[in-house]
Amino acid sequence: MHPDEEMGPRVTEAASEEATLVTRGRFFLREWNANQAKWAQCLTIAFSALATYSYHNIGATANVQVSIMTVITLVGASPFCRTHLTTAAIGTFV
Repeated sequence: MHPDEEMGPRVTEAASEEATLVTRGRFFLREWNANQAKWAQCLTIAFSALATYSYHNIGATANVQVSIMTVITLVGASPFCRTHLTTAAIGTFV
């Protein structure tokens, strides 16, 4: 037998790097869905604040209360309702 056959198939660097990216991606999505990481909470607050500001000042200008209620309703209707609704509500009042 050749030495390569005895050791089995070699894992290339590209395959190892791809596996690392997949693992990082799963970790990112798990933290994002759980909303337990500080960065996920900060992003949710920032996104909600920007969405409320944009809805209030750009395009058809709406009352501040209407824009806050709209953003909270849109977040509440999303699949992330259980985990992101509280932080989104905080962001709308920012």
